[in-house]
Amino acid sequence: MDDNVLKEVEHKFNEFLKELKPVFEQKFIEEKENLEKYQNFKIETQVEDLYEDWMEGVETLPLPEIEKVETIPHHDGHHLKIIYCLKTNEATLIRKIKIKSDGEVTVLNSIFFDYKYNDIMLSVESYFDIYGNLIFKIKKGE
Repeated sequence: MDDNVLKEVEHKFNEFLKELKPVFEQKFIEEKENLEKYQNFKIETQVEDLYEDWMEGVETLPLPEIEKVETIPHHDGHHLKIIYCLKTNEATLIRKIKIKSDGEVTVLNSIFFDYKYNDIMLSVESYFDIYGNLIFKIKKGE
């Protein structure tokens, strides 16, 4: 990918992160008591404005790096799995594309970032589900 295009892609992604992280922080503060109860937990919310920005700032971004290409033998033929990624200092965007032998295509985009809370490092995965809910999966670090 051309350096100028890469810089533009990273800029768009970082601009989206400036919207996403405050939403996470607000929802996390409301749910932080779950951190003491569980090793892993999930927060679901609906943020319509952010969904529109997700479509522009995440779904349509060309990603610079192919992380993995895998052909998976299946009873109905081979399936193809391609994983693209964009890594910045702030977060990592992963796009998983699965193509089944019947031509069905599934695309999943997830953003991964770290968040520090009271000297505990948390790993956060964020994505929108098929119903338009913003999901944050939170795991305690070691």
